[in-house]
Amino acid sequence: MLEAIKTCMSRNKTLAKYDFRYNDLKDAAVIYFTEMLGPEEEGKISHVTELECGERAIGKVLTDPGPPEVMTPYVNLFKD
Repeated sequence: MLEAIKTCMSRNKTLAKYDFRYNDLKDAAVIYFTEMLGPEEEGKISHVTELECGERAIGKVLTDPGPPEVMTPYVNLFKD
């Protein structure tokens, strides 16, 4: 499914906002979107300006290596 979304985003350069809030997209999708969006020079999708994901992505990543550990949900990192 994520490959199909990427294909649609690549082909439709006029659609800049996507709303996936009510879909069952989890951590893997957030990571996938984060990696596929970026500068066109790097072969990434650059025209997408807004992408909303639901709160089902609940995985966490260590964002502060010093004590105490600070874990941040992937979806919050993506929103930033």
